[in-house]
Amino acid sequence: MKASALRTVAPETRAGHAHTLPDRRPAATAQRQLQAALNARPGAQPGSFAGIATDTSAVVQRVIHRGETTSSKELGLKQSDWYKQLPDDEHRTWAEALHREATGYTKTTALAEIQHRIATSAVLPDAPTPAPNRRAALGYINPSHTSHIGLELLAEGAHTPYDENRWASEADWLHSPTRNFITHSPNSRTQDPDLTQGHGNVVFGHDEGASEHFNRKGHTQSPAENKQWNQQKKRYHGLEQRDKSNKSGGKAPRYVTPSQSQHSYPGYHDTRTPEFQDLFSKIFK
Repeated sequence: MKASALRTVAPETRAGHAHTLPDRRPAATAQRQLQAALNARPGAQPGSFAGIATDTSAVVQRVIHRGETTSSKELGLKQSDWYKQLPDDEHRTWAEALHREATGYTKTTALAEIQHRIATSAVLPDAPTPAPNRRAALGYINPSHTSHIGLELLAEGAHTPYDENRWASEADWLHSPTRNFITHSPNSRTQDPDLTQGHGNVVFGHDEGASEHFNRKGHTQSPAENKQWNQQKKRYHGLEQRDKSNKSGGKAPRYVTPSQSQHSYPGYHDTRTPEFQDLFSKIFK
């Protein structure tokens, strides 16, 4: 490809720098920067970039074009999600690993490093273990939409009655993507003016939320006891529109920190218990 046919790229920027000046050099310069970055690695062989497939290099070039000709808020490896534009999972996984491991990369040198590690069959580092979900760990797991209670709640919120002549089962009727449901506000409990289509867009609305119950009584109970409480139909006032319910969750009270003085369940706070060591030490830090 001729250099004149390539688009221009903005200059590389290190993470944390807020401003850059436009770079009108041809994008072929980026190719030379990739080569230079590889050659600068300890033990690298000059010209090693030539061994990388041409089509992959072209994709990387396009990512550079999109990522480095944008506003300053997207500049820098740590400050953007540029790696989501990469061509496949292997490139993205390596990019996320670099994102975690250092702040000294520019977009150009990070791309060169990714290419090098793929070309040399480097071993991917383990991704960090995600933090456990506090609500679920404490036992507040809602009934599924396929459970007996879940089907009852969905049926009560369905806008039209079940017709056994049209549907093989009540579950098929309720789980139809065109099924309309009557929902209520998470806060006022008043009926929403519009119907919500599809059971995936509704959730079961609590009368007493998980954190409210935990702070009142749940911190004295085991997760199994909290789950038993949460799986009862009477704990729910009906259906809520999923997006509205999710937004209302941000207004819920924070979970209290369990302690012996509050007579909390030992597994939530006692460092000698296996439950605390294995799980709740990560939740109640």
